[in-house]
Amino acid sequence: MAEVDEATVDELPCAYAWQLEAEIRAGTLTSTKLSQCLSNGLDLNAPMPPRSIVPIHLAAHQDKPDCVRLLIAAGAEPNLRAKDSVSGETALLFAARKGRTQNVIALLRAGADPNLASLSSGLTALVYMAARGSVQGVAALLAAGADADVVDTASAGELTASMTPMRAAIMTGNPNVLPTLLRGGAGNCIGHYEGALQKILNRNESDDDSDDDSRTAREGHRAALIYLHRVAKAGGYRKYERMRRAAVMAMVVRNSKLPDALRIWVEHVADSFPDPLEERRPSGARVRLSP
Repeated sequence: MAEVDEATVDELPCAYAWQLEAEIRAGTLTSTKLSQCLSNGLDLNAPMPPRSIVPIHLAAHQDKPDCVRLLIAAGAEPNLRAKDSVSGETALLFAARKGRTQNVIALLRAGADPNLASLSSGLTALVYMAARGSVQGVAALLAAGADADVVDTASAGELTASMTPMRAAIMTGNPNVLPTLLRGGAGNCIGHYEGALQKILNRNESDDDSDDDSRTAREGHRAALIYLHRVAKAGGYRKYERMRRAAVMAMVVRNSKLPDALRIWVEHVADSFPDPLEERRPSGARVRLSP
């Protein structure tokens, strides 16, 4: 039997690491290809030479949920922290930071811990998903036990200090995730923004000469603050939701063919229960606040 050169043996894991990385990036990884890599000495939970990245972290960072599921089924550890970075992020944190909702869901189903935070920023996956405005991702994390009011562990001098999922959604102009956070037990933090809310309401929109992206983000920020203000004024999320449903029902009835006397009464009820993301302008026009 011919002897196998030791150098060739050492090169095998490196060669298959390159192959595995290419397959993950292309989204063409199959169970057969993965088994071939593993049978040739590749360790799924060790950094792949020469880039020193763990396969599950690479797949989570890419938009490749099928690759994530294949790697997990083959034994990849979902809570493994990155060893080549000061952030020490897990696959779930990589996925959430990039807004990869389906990757987040796949990792949570595999047992990923939703409350592990980045070692550098102190942010959790829920903060990242809230900042991305992913309602599905936020709901999945809360269902898996994520802390809705988690505060980052960054030092007081850092930009992310005292960041919570709700504040992240407000700052990035993503009001659509706020109802999900409130349902999940997050506290209404509108008290921290009352001064900013008044400035926003008093701003003359006709003087806004910023670009479209900045204007859209500002409108989202405005919608988030007004929504939370109305929730607080109603006495909490559940009371506000009852008011909102009453407003929707009243609007449906108001748009139906009704006698004038009944229509006046329905309009009065509708005005008493405003839509959560609708603002009544001085002209009487109703304007949607969501971007």
